Amino acid sequence: MNCCPHGVISFHHGDNRVNRGGPPGFWEVYHEVPKTGFIIQRLNQDLDGGDVLFRGSVTTSWIYTLNRVKLFEISNRFLKIVVDRLLSDNEHLVPEEKKPYSYPLLTVPSPTVSFIYLFRLGLRIFGKLLNRFLKINDRWQVAYQFTDSWADFSLRNSVRIQNPKNRFLADPFIIYRNNKHYCFVEDFDYTVKRGRISVCEITRDGHKFLGIALEEKFHLSYPFIFEFSGELFMCPDTHEKNEIRIYKCEEFPMVWKFHKTIMRGVPAVDTSIFEFEGLWWMLSNIDYSDARDFACQLHVFSSKNPLSESWAAHKGNPVIFDPLRARNAGLINDGNKVFRAYQRQGFNRYGEAVGVAEIQSLTLNNFEEVEKFHIEPEFFRDIEGTHTFNAKSGLVVFDTVSLKRQ
Repeated sequence: MNCCPHGVISFHHGDNRVNRGGPPGFWEVYHEVPKTGFIIQRLNQDLDGGDVLFRGSVTTSWIYTLNRVKLFEISNRFLKIVVDRLLSDNEHLVPEEKKPYSYPLLTVPSPTVSFIYLFRLGLRIFGKLLNRFLKINDRWQVAYQFTDSWADFSLRNSVRIQNPKNRFLADPFIIYRNNKHYCFVEDFDYTVKRGRISVCEITRDGHKFLGIALEEKFHLSYPFIFEFSGELFMCPDTHEKNEIRIYKCEEFPMVWKFHKTIMRGVPAVDTSIFEFEGLWWMLSNIDYSDARDFACQLHVFSSKNPLSESWAAHKGNPVIFDPLRARNAGLINDGNKVFRAYQRQGFNRYGEAVGVAEIQSLTLNNFEEVEKFHIEPEFFRDIEGTHTFNAKSGLVVFDTVSLKRQ
Protein backbone atom coordinates (compact mmCIF):
# COMPACT_ATOMS: atom_id res chain seq x y z
CA MET A 1 0.00 0.00 0.00
CA ASN A 2 2.92 2.36 0.51
CA CYS A 3 4.90 1.53 -2.62
CA CYS A 4 3.73 4.70 -4.44
CA PRO A 5 4.44 8.25 -3.22
CA HIS A 6 0.75 9.13 -3.34
CA GLY A 7 -0.53 5.68 -2.40
CA VAL A 8 -2.56 3.27 -4.53
CA ILE A 9 -5.54 5.05 -6.11
CA SER A 10 -8.64 2.96 -6.82
CA PHE A 11 -12.33 3.05 -7.68
CA HIS A 12 -15.13 1.74 -5.56
CA HIS A 13 -18.28 1.68 -7.67
CA GLY A 14 -20.76 2.31 -4.91
CA ASP A 15 -21.45 4.83 -2.15
CA ASN A 16 -19.10 3.48 0.52
CA ARG A 17 -21.16 5.16 3.25
CA VAL A 18 -23.95 2.61 2.68
CA ASN A 19 -22.58 0.19 0.09
CA ARG A 20 -19.39 -1.84 0.48
CA GLY A 21 -18.74 -4.98 -1.46
CA GLY A 22 -20.49 -5.64 -4.75
CA PRO A 23 -21.38 -6.27 -7.48
CA PRO A 24 -21.15 -2.69 -8.81
CA GLY A 25 -24.49 -1.10 -9.63
CA PHE A 26 -26.67 -4.10 -8.77
CA TRP A 27 -28.03 -3.44 -5.29
CA GLU A 28 -29.12 0.11 -6.14
CA VAL A 29 -31.35 -1.29 -8.91
CA TYR A 30 -32.59 -4.13 -6.71
CA HIS A 31 -33.59 -1.77 -3.90
CA GLU A 32 -34.82 0.88 -6.40
CA VAL A 33 -32.49 3.56 -5.03
CA PRO A 34 -32.63 6.67 -7.28
CA LYS A 35 -28.86 7.21 -7.37
CA THR A 36 -25.78 4.98 -7.66
CA GLY A 37 -22.59 6.29 -6.13
CA PHE A 38 -18.88 5.84 -6.69
CA ILE A 39 -15.73 6.98 -4.96
CA ILE A 40 -12.09 7.36 -5.90
CA GLN A 41 -10.00 6.43 -2.89
CA ARG A 42 -6.49 5.96 -1.63
CA LEU A 43 -6.48 2.32 -0.58
CA ASN A 44 -5.81 1.03 2.90
CA GLN A 45 -6.34 -2.35 4.57
CA ASP A 46 -10.10 -1.78 5.09
CA LEU A 47 -12.25 -3.01 2.19
CA ASP A 48 -13.75 0.05 0.44
CA GLY A 49 -12.77 2.09 3.49
CA GLY A 50 -9.82 4.02 2.07
CA ASP A 51 -9.28 7.77 2.06
CA VAL A 52 -12.02 9.21 -0.17
CA LEU A 53 -10.52 11.74 -2.57
CA PHE A 54 -13.55 12.17 -4.85
CA ARG A 55 -17.22 11.23 -4.70
CA GLY A 56 -20.03 11.26 -7.25
CA SER A 57 -23.38 9.69 -8.07
CA VAL A 58 -25.25 8.88 -11.27
CA THR A 59 -28.95 8.37 -11.90
CA THR A 60 -29.81 4.72 -11.30
CA SER A 61 -30.96 2.98 -14.46
CA TRP A 62 -33.86 0.53 -14.35
CA ILE A 63 -31.75 -2.38 -15.71
CA TYR A 64 -28.68 -3.62 -13.83
CA THR A 65 -26.44 -4.07 -16.87
CA LEU A 66 -27.20 -0.56 -18.12
CA ASN A 67 -26.67 0.87 -14.65
CA ARG A 68 -23.27 -0.82 -14.38
CA VAL A 69 -22.13 0.36 -17.82
CA LYS A 70 -23.27 3.94 -17.15
CA LEU A 71 -21.57 3.97 -13.74
CA PHE A 72 -18.26 2.86 -15.27
CA GLU A 73 -18.57 5.21 -18.24
CA ILE A 74 -19.25 8.36 -16.22
CA SER A 75 -16.80 7.70 -13.38
CA ASN A 76 -13.87 6.80 -15.65
CA ARG A 77 -12.78 10.32 -16.63
CA PHE A 78 -12.62 11.46 -13.01
CA LEU A 79 -9.79 9.09 -12.16
CA LYS A 80 -7.49 11.11 -14.42
CA ILE A 81 -8.79 14.34 -12.86
CA VAL A 82 -7.98 13.07 -9.35
CA VAL A 83 -4.49 11.90 -10.37
CA ASP A 84 -3.79 15.24 -12.06
CA ARG A 85 -4.84 17.06 -8.89
CA LEU A 86 -2.68 14.79 -6.74
CA LEU A 87 0.36 15.55 -8.89
CA SER A 88 -0.33 19.28 -9.15
CA ASP A 89 1.80 21.68 -7.16
CA ASN A 90 -1.11 24.12 -6.95
CA GLU A 91 -3.75 21.82 -5.47
CA HIS A 92 -3.98 19.79 -2.30
CA LEU A 93 -6.63 17.07 -2.09
CA VAL A 94 -7.95 16.64 1.42
CA PRO A 95 -9.59 13.24 2.07
CA GLU A 96 -13.12 13.17 3.45
CA GLU A 97 -13.57 12.85 7.18
CA LYS A 98 -14.22 9.21 8.02
CA LYS A 99 -17.32 7.92 9.78
CA PRO A 100 -18.30 4.49 11.13
CA TYR A 101 -19.75 2.02 8.62
CA SER A 102 -22.88 0.36 10.04
CA TYR A 103 -24.25 -1.60 7.07
CA PRO A 104 -23.58 -5.22 6.07
CA LEU A 105 -20.94 -6.12 3.50
CA LEU A 106 -22.72 -6.70 0.20
CA THR A 107 -21.97 -9.84 -1.82
CA VAL A 108 -22.96 -11.54 -5.07
CA PRO A 109 -26.76 -11.93 -5.05
CA SER A 110 -28.18 -15.33 -4.13
CA PRO A 111 -30.35 -17.32 -6.59
CA THR A 112 -33.45 -16.12 -4.72
CA VAL A 113 -32.43 -12.47 -4.97
CA SER A 114 -31.55 -12.95 -8.66
CA PHE A 115 -34.98 -14.46 -9.33
CA ILE A 116 -36.71 -11.55 -7.56
CA TYR A 117 -34.68 -9.06 -9.59
CA LEU A 118 -35.52 -10.80 -12.89
CA PHE A 119 -39.21 -11.01 -11.95
CA ARG A 120 -39.33 -7.26 -11.18
CA LEU A 121 -37.43 -6.52 -14.37
CA GLY A 122 -39.95 -8.54 -16.34
CA LEU A 123 -42.80 -6.53 -14.83
CA ARG A 124 -41.04 -3.25 -15.73
CA ILE A 125 -40.47 -4.38 -19.32
CA PHE A 126 -44.08 -5.54 -19.61
CA GLY A 127 -45.30 -2.19 -18.25
CA LYS A 128 -43.17 -0.23 -20.71
CA LEU A 129 -44.31 -2.35 -23.67
CA LEU A 130 -47.95 -2.02 -22.60
CA ASN A 131 -47.65 1.77 -22.31
CA ARG A 132 -46.05 1.92 -25.75
CA PHE A 133 -48.84 -0.20 -27.24
CA LEU A 134 -51.52 1.95 -25.62
CA LYS A 135 -49.57 5.14 -26.47
CA ILE A 136 -49.37 6.11 -22.82
CA ASN A 137 -46.41 8.33 -21.96
CA ASP A 138 -45.32 11.30 -19.88
CA ARG A 139 -47.44 14.38 -20.52
CA TRP A 140 -46.07 17.56 -18.98
CA GLN A 141 -48.32 20.49 -18.19
CA VAL A 142 -47.71 24.05 -16.97
CA ALA A 143 -49.56 25.63 -14.04
CA TYR A 144 -49.45 29.07 -12.42
CA GLN A 145 -50.63 31.08 -9.43
CA PHE A 146 -50.53 34.73 -8.39
CA THR A 147 -49.22 35.07 -4.85
CA ASP A 148 -47.76 37.63 -2.46
CA SER A 149 -44.96 35.23 -1.50
CA TRP A 150 -43.42 32.73 -3.93
CA ALA A 151 -42.07 30.75 -0.97
CA ASP A 152 -45.38 30.54 0.92
CA PHE A 153 -48.44 29.45 -1.06
CA SER A 154 -50.57 26.36 -1.73
CA LEU A 155 -49.81 24.74 -5.07
CA ARG A 156 -53.16 22.91 -5.12
CA ASN A 157 -54.87 26.26 -5.82
CA SER A 158 -52.93 26.82 -9.03
CA VAL A 159 -54.45 27.12 -12.50
CA ARG A 160 -53.41 24.63 -15.19
CA ILE A 161 -52.79 25.64 -18.79
CA GLN A 162 -54.46 23.19 -21.17
CA ASN A 163 -52.03 21.46 -23.52
CA PRO A 164 -52.62 21.91 -27.27
CA LYS A 165 -53.59 18.77 -29.19
CA ASN A 166 -50.67 16.36 -29.78
CA ARG A 167 -48.36 18.65 -27.80
CA PHE A 168 -47.36 19.38 -24.23
CA LEU A 169 -45.99 22.43 -22.44
CA ALA A 170 -43.15 22.34 -19.88
CA ASP A 171 -40.18 24.33 -18.51
CA PRO A 172 -42.01 27.63 -17.79
CA PHE A 173 -40.03 30.89 -17.39
CA ILE A 174 -41.52 34.33 -16.69
CA ILE A 175 -40.70 37.74 -18.12
CA TYR A 176 -42.54 40.76 -16.69
CA ARG A 177 -42.77 43.42 -19.38
CA ASN A 178 -45.10 46.38 -19.96
CA ASN A 179 -47.01 45.52 -16.77
CA LYS A 180 -47.76 42.05 -18.14
CA HIS A 181 -46.51 38.55 -17.35
CA TYR A 182 -45.26 36.48 -20.28
CA CYS A 183 -44.57 32.79 -19.76
CA PHE A 184 -42.05 31.18 -22.12
CA VAL A 185 -42.33 27.39 -22.31
CA GLU A 186 -41.03 24.31 -24.05
CA ASP A 187 -43.72 23.34 -26.56
CA PHE A 188 -43.15 19.69 -27.48
CA ASP A 189 -44.78 18.45 -30.67
CA TYR A 190 -45.35 14.68 -30.85
CA THR A 191 -45.62 14.75 -34.65
CA VAL A 192 -42.01 15.92 -35.13
CA LYS A 193 -40.67 14.60 -31.79
CA ARG A 194 -39.00 17.83 -30.73
CA GLY A 195 -39.63 20.97 -28.73
CA ARG A 196 -39.81 24.63 -29.65
CA ILE A 197 -40.34 27.75 -27.53
CA SER A 198 -43.83 29.22 -27.23
CA VAL A 199 -45.31 32.10 -25.23
CA CYS A 200 -48.41 32.53 -23.07
CA GLU A 201 -49.67 35.80 -21.62
CA ILE A 202 -50.92 35.36 -18.05
CA THR A 203 -53.19 37.75 -16.17
CA ARG A 204 -55.36 37.44 -13.08
CA ASP A 205 -58.31 36.97 -15.42
CA GLY A 206 -56.75 33.99 -17.18
CA HIS A 207 -54.13 33.05 -19.77
CA LYS A 208 -53.82 33.37 -23.53
CA PHE A 209 -51.61 31.33 -25.87
CA LEU A 210 -49.73 33.78 -28.11
CA GLY A 211 -47.90 31.30 -30.34
CA ILE A 212 -44.43 30.02 -31.24
CA ALA A 213 -41.54 32.42 -30.55
CA LEU A 214 -38.57 30.26 -31.53
CA GLU A 215 -38.23 27.08 -33.57
CA GLU A 216 -35.22 25.21 -34.96
CA LYS A 217 -34.63 21.92 -36.77
CA PHE A 218 -33.41 20.50 -33.45
CA HIS A 219 -34.95 20.21 -29.99
CA LEU A 220 -35.38 23.34 -27.87
CA SER A 221 -36.42 23.53 -24.21
CA TYR A 222 -35.62 25.37 -20.93
CA PRO A 223 -36.00 28.93 -22.34
CA PHE A 224 -33.85 30.82 -19.83
CA ILE A 225 -34.02 34.58 -20.48
CA PHE A 226 -31.69 37.29 -19.16
CA GLU A 227 -31.23 41.01 -19.73
CA PHE A 228 -27.92 42.61 -20.71
CA SER A 229 -27.22 46.19 -21.84
CA GLY A 230 -30.93 46.91 -22.01
CA GLU A 231 -31.72 44.00 -24.35
CA LEU A 232 -33.23 40.56 -23.81
CA PHE A 233 -31.41 37.33 -24.63
CA MET A 234 -32.48 33.71 -24.41
CA CYS A 235 -30.28 30.69 -23.70
CA PRO A 236 -32.48 27.67 -24.43
CA ASP A 237 -31.41 24.05 -24.08
CA THR A 238 -29.76 23.16 -27.42
CA HIS A 239 -27.88 20.02 -26.39
CA GLU A 240 -28.68 18.26 -29.68
CA LYS A 241 -26.32 20.80 -31.34
CA ASN A 242 -23.65 20.10 -28.71
CA GLU A 243 -23.50 23.86 -28.13
CA ILE A 244 -24.65 26.56 -25.75
CA ARG A 245 -26.35 29.15 -27.95
CA ILE A 246 -27.71 32.65 -27.38
CA TYR A 247 -30.76 34.13 -29.13
CA LYS A 248 -31.58 37.84 -29.16
CA CYS A 249 -35.05 39.34 -28.87
CA GLU A 250 -35.78 41.39 -32.00
CA GLU A 251 -39.43 42.10 -31.27
CA PHE A 252 -40.88 41.21 -27.88
CA PRO A 253 -42.27 38.71 -27.19
CA MET A 254 -42.56 36.75 -30.44
CA VAL A 255 -39.45 37.41 -32.54
CA TRP A 256 -36.10 35.92 -31.49
CA LYS A 257 -33.06 35.44 -33.72
CA PHE A 258 -29.91 33.40 -33.29
CA HIS A 259 -27.19 35.70 -31.94
CA LYS A 260 -24.10 33.57 -31.30
CA THR A 261 -22.68 30.35 -29.88
CA ILE A 262 -20.87 30.98 -26.60
CA MET A 263 -19.61 27.44 -26.01
CA ARG A 264 -18.96 24.72 -28.60
CA GLY A 265 -18.46 20.98 -28.34
CA VAL A 266 -20.13 20.80 -24.95
CA PRO A 267 -22.98 18.37 -24.12
CA ALA A 268 -24.94 20.72 -21.87
CA VAL A 269 -28.59 21.07 -20.85
CA ASP A 270 -30.69 23.51 -18.80
CA THR A 271 -28.22 26.39 -18.73
CA SER A 272 -28.86 29.42 -16.49
CA ILE A 273 -26.92 32.70 -16.94
CA PHE A 274 -27.07 35.49 -14.35
CA GLU A 275 -25.06 38.28 -12.72
CA PHE A 276 -23.88 37.84 -9.14
CA GLU A 277 -21.49 40.03 -7.16
CA GLY A 278 -19.79 41.65 -10.15
CA LEU A 279 -19.42 38.65 -12.46
CA TRP A 280 -21.62 36.75 -14.89
CA TRP A 281 -22.15 33.10 -14.02
CA MET A 282 -23.28 30.13 -16.04
CA LEU A 283 -24.77 27.09 -14.32
CA SER A 284 -25.12 24.13 -16.67
CA ASN A 285 -25.67 20.38 -16.47
CA ILE A 286 -22.93 18.66 -18.44
CA ASP A 287 -21.93 15.06 -19.04
CA TYR A 288 -18.82 14.62 -21.18
CA SER A 289 -19.23 10.82 -21.27
CA ASP A 290 -21.21 8.85 -23.83
CA ALA A 291 -23.75 7.97 -21.12
CA ARG A 292 -25.39 11.41 -21.42
CA ASP A 293 -26.74 11.40 -17.87
CA PHE A 294 -27.49 15.13 -17.63
CA ALA A 295 -29.08 14.91 -14.20
CA CYS A 296 -26.04 14.25 -12.03
CA GLN A 297 -23.43 17.01 -12.60
CA LEU A 298 -23.71 20.77 -12.11
CA HIS A 299 -20.89 22.76 -13.71
CA VAL A 300 -20.18 26.45 -13.11
CA PHE A 301 -18.43 28.94 -15.41
CA SER A 302 -17.73 32.65 -15.05
CA SER A 303 -17.14 35.62 -17.36
CA LYS A 304 -17.21 39.40 -17.31
CA ASN A 305 -19.59 39.42 -20.28
CA PRO A 306 -22.52 36.99 -20.72
CA LEU A 307 -22.14 37.11 -24.49
CA SER A 308 -18.47 36.18 -24.35
CA GLU A 309 -17.14 32.99 -25.92
CA SER A 310 -14.53 32.79 -23.16
CA TRP A 311 -15.93 31.31 -19.96
CA ALA A 312 -13.64 30.17 -17.13
CA ALA A 313 -14.48 26.80 -15.62
CA HIS A 314 -14.95 26.75 -11.85
CA LYS A 315 -12.09 25.03 -10.02
CA GLY A 316 -14.56 22.79 -8.18
CA ASN A 317 -16.36 21.45 -11.27
CA PRO A 318 -18.59 19.61 -11.00
CA VAL A 319 -19.66 21.60 -7.95
CA ILE A 320 -22.52 19.14 -7.39
CA PHE A 321 -22.33 15.48 -8.42
CA ASP A 322 -25.67 14.12 -7.27
CA PRO A 323 -28.85 13.41 -9.33
CA LEU A 324 -31.00 14.35 -6.34
CA ARG A 325 -29.99 18.02 -6.58
CA ALA A 326 -27.68 18.77 -9.53
CA ARG A 327 -30.02 19.43 -12.45
CA ASN A 328 -31.29 23.00 -12.85
CA ALA A 329 -35.02 23.62 -12.59
CA GLY A 330 -35.15 27.43 -12.67
CA LEU A 331 -33.62 30.55 -11.15
CA ILE A 332 -35.28 33.15 -8.92
CA ASN A 333 -33.89 36.62 -8.19
CA ASP A 334 -35.38 38.07 -5.01
CA GLY A 335 -33.75 41.38 -4.12
CA ASN A 336 -30.06 40.71 -3.58
CA LYS A 337 -30.63 36.98 -3.17
CA VAL A 338 -30.44 34.31 -5.85
CA PHE A 339 -32.27 31.01 -5.51
CA ARG A 340 -31.61 27.99 -7.69
CA ALA A 341 -34.42 25.55 -8.27
CA TYR A 342 -33.21 21.99 -8.87
CA GLN A 343 -34.68 18.67 -9.88
CA ARG A 344 -34.73 15.49 -7.84
CA GLN A 345 -34.72 12.33 -9.91
CA GLY A 346 -36.57 9.22 -8.76
CA PHE A 347 -35.98 5.57 -9.57
CA ASN A 348 -37.29 5.06 -13.10
CA ARG A 349 -38.81 8.56 -12.86
CA TYR A 350 -37.27 11.61 -14.52
CA GLY A 351 -38.26 14.85 -12.75
CA GLU A 352 -39.78 13.41 -9.58
CA ALA A 353 -39.68 16.57 -7.45
CA VAL A 354 -38.24 20.08 -7.16
CA GLY A 355 -36.11 21.72 -4.49
CA VAL A 356 -35.15 25.37 -4.03
CA ALA A 357 -31.80 26.45 -2.56
CA GLU A 358 -30.33 29.86 -1.84
CA ILE A 359 -26.91 30.47 -3.38
CA GLN A 360 -24.90 31.81 -0.45
CA SER A 361 -21.37 31.73 -1.84
CA LEU A 362 -20.31 31.86 -5.47
CA THR A 363 -16.67 32.70 -6.17
CA LEU A 364 -13.95 31.46 -8.50
CA ASN A 365 -13.02 28.83 -5.90
CA ASN A 366 -16.22 28.18 -3.96
CA PHE A 367 -19.88 27.28 -4.49
CA GLU A 368 -22.29 26.93 -1.60
CA GLU A 369 -26.07 26.75 -1.51
CA VAL A 370 -28.51 26.01 1.29
CA GLU A 371 -31.81 24.22 0.69
CA LYS A 372 -34.86 26.31 1.56
CA PHE A 373 -37.67 23.90 0.70
CA HIS A 374 -38.70 21.12 -1.65
CA ILE A 375 -41.94 20.40 -3.52
CA GLU A 376 -43.38 16.89 -3.68
CA PRO A 377 -45.86 15.89 -6.45
CA GLU A 378 -48.78 15.53 -4.06
CA PHE A 379 -50.74 18.74 -4.70
CA PHE A 380 -52.67 17.38 -7.71
CA ARG A 381 -54.08 13.85 -7.55
CA ASP A 382 -53.17 12.79 -11.10
CA ILE A 383 -49.48 13.79 -11.26
CA GLU A 384 -46.28 11.75 -11.07
CA GLY A 385 -43.67 14.49 -10.80
CA THR A 386 -42.62 18.13 -11.19
CA HIS A 387 -39.33 19.48 -12.53
CA THR A 388 -39.42 23.27 -13.11
CA PHE A 389 -40.21 26.13 -10.72
CA ASN A 390 -39.92 29.88 -11.33
CA ALA A 391 -41.31 33.10 -9.88
CA LYS A 392 -41.28 36.79 -10.79
CA SER A 393 -43.30 39.88 -9.88
CA GLY A 394 -46.04 38.10 -7.95
CA LEU A 395 -46.49 35.14 -10.30
CA VAL A 396 -45.30 31.56 -9.73
CA VAL A 397 -45.11 29.01 -12.56
CA PHE A 398 -44.20 25.34 -12.50
CA ASP A 399 -44.85 22.14 -14.42
CA THR A 400 -46.19 18.69 -13.61
CA VAL A 401 -46.15 15.33 -15.37
CA SER A 402 -48.85 12.68 -15.67
CA LEU A 403 -49.04 9.34 -17.45
CA LYS A 404 -51.62 9.86 -20.17
CA ARG A 405 -52.53 8.63 -23.63
CA GLN A 406 -51.05 10.71 -26.41
